[in-house]
Amino acid sequence: MLELTKTPLTDGSGNIQLCLVVPGHQAERVEKAVSGVLDLAESLNDEFVILPKAKFGRALRGFRKREGMSQETLAAQLAEEIQGAPIKYSQRIVSAMERGQRTIQINEAKALAKILNTDPRCFVE
Repeated sequence: MLELTKTPLTDGSGNIQLCLVVPGHQAERVEKAVSGVLDLAESLNDEFVILPKAKFGRALRGFRKREGMSQETLAAQLAEEIQGAPIKYSQRIVSAMERGQRTIQINEAKALAKILNTDPRCFVE
């Protein structure tokens, strides 16, 4: 999976965020390739960040938009997926997750990944 969303997520300064999930048998090869890219970036003396905690929400927003889903629809599906949750999922909660104002819990990451056809590691550290 190389495509995070239909349009790249940037932080406004041209930096691109990336969540990369690869088959286990390719992990070492991909790790070496990514390491080479990071070494190159460091040699250019540019600052870079790889999906910090605050950016998981932006990844969530990108996946949601890729699926053509509203925040309300995602909240409803999340509530259905996590039955018996101690909170009521709403558009406001999804919005807070997307803005990085609410941490995405492990059970939520798993449910979101199932709903949005991606890997839960894209939403948690």
